[in-house]
Amino acid sequence: MNALDNLETLIISHNQLTELPLYLDRLKKLKVLKFAHNKLMALPAKIGLLKLSQGQYK
Repeated sequence: MNALDNLETLIISHNQLTELPLYLDRLKKLKVLKFAHNKLMALPAKIGLLKLSQGQYK
């Protein structure tokens, strides 16, 4: 079992990230993903595969 298997909320806002972590699609229980106020140039194609609660991309 991976330590992130039960992660439901991931808040990575205000970190000046230029890309999102590649492992996001493996977080099967993720419901909320907040990544506002970073320096993202694009979103990974796999982000659409996430089953977030009510479109919880912020």
